[in-house]
Parts: sequence; C-alpha cells; structure tokens
Amino acid sequence: MADISLTCVACGTRLTVSEFVAGPMPCPQCGALMEKPAKSEASRPHLAAPVKGPLINSIKPMAELLAAQQRNRPKYDWQRVGPGLAVRLTTSWILFVTLLLALLAWQWWGLRDARYLNAYLNARWGLAVIAWLAALIPAFQDTWIQGILCLLVPPYTVYFAFNRLDYFALRAFYFAVVMALAAEFYFLPQQTLVGVVQAHSTEWVETVRAQISKSTPLVHHDGKRDFQGLEKVSQ
Repeated sequence: MADISLTCVACGTRLTVSEFVAGPMPCPQCGALMEKPAKSEASRPHLAAPVKGPLINSIKPMAELLAAQQRNRPKYDWQRVGPGLAVRLTTSWILFVTLLLALLAWQWWGLRDARYLNAYLNARWGLAVIAWLAALIPAFQDTWIQGILCLLVPPYTVYFAFNRLDYFALRAFYFAVVMALAAEFYFLPQQTLVGVVQAHSTEWVETVRAQISKSTPLVHHDGKRDFQGLEKVSQ
C-alpha cells in the first residue's frame, strides 16, 4: 500500500493519506477540501520490469559461456595461410578417399597373402598412434580440458576430430585410419586391433590380480593365516 502526500491550497498544510481513501479530504487546520491527484498510467509501478541485457548475461549457464568462448577462440597460424578453403577441402577429400581405399585394399590382399597380412598388422600400430597424436596435439592447442579428455578417454578423440579439428588434412587422415580399423571387423574379424588391445588389457589385469592374490595372506576358517604366497615370493 502506497501513501499520497496532499497539500492544502488554502493554508499550505501537508497531509499524508492512503491511496485507497475515496473522495476529497478536509484540511485538519482550515477545513478546506483537498483533492487527491489523479494517478496516471505512467506513475503506476510495473509488476514485471523488463530484464536488461547485463542481468541476462550475469545469469547465463556456465556451459553457454564456455561455448561462446570456444566459438571466439583465436585461430591458429596455419589456418590463415596456405590455399583457399575450397582447395583445402578438395585436397582433404582426395587424401581421405585415397588412404582409406589403400588400407582396405591392403586388408583385402592380406586375406590372400600372409606377407601382406603381416605387413599390415605391423603397420596399423604406427598408423593408429599417428592418427591419435594428430587429434591429441591440436586438442591441447585448443584447450587443456580437450587435451586431457582426448588423453584419458581415447574414444573422445573421435568427437574432437569431427567437431573441433580445423586442419582438414589431419581430419582426413584421422578418419581414414579410424574407418580402416573399423573395416577390420569385416575383413579380419579374428585379428582386429580393438580385439588385440582388449586381449592384452585383460591379460595384464589378470596378471596383476594374480600377483596381488599371491602376496595376500589367506585366512582359513580356523582364523589362521596362510603365508605361503609370501614365502614363495621371498624364496
């Protein structure tokens, strides 16, 4: 509830009354009637004031702010030099198709000749490491968060290479190698790189688990501990 200040035109007495009081008010000093001023639309307070721009910017989610920073991040020097965009795109597509077809043909020949197969199985490790580094190094150049994610979560490099890798030649090389490794599930289902890595990881985990179980004393039902594992290790 708001109060209204009235001034008597006869004696100058000031009086504060409620805005809900109806009709003219008599002056307590001289008795002259004091009329309440008409309330204009401009003087009425707004129930919902329009939100200004700085207020909106101050309550933006952190994800939106980070996205804006990434969109406005500075470009690398190698993006501002070299041929035009159309030429770089064309060259990248040619590199992608040529490398992918070469790797697929290599796998196909490996099914018919053991020499090609052994050469491919040895070369794919180097290609996989180079493709991973091709995405990892630009990820650290972008932001350290992107680099840590690509380092600790290798599948994240696929997302980074597809959405954030600006160097088209590196992107073409990366996806050509990735698609060739995926094609191994069709041409070389028993010798895929993913299966080999998984088998080695499982073997390493089992070895570590066996070493831990050997060095840990066993507790029997009678409460006695068996230190045979420790004795064998010490011998």
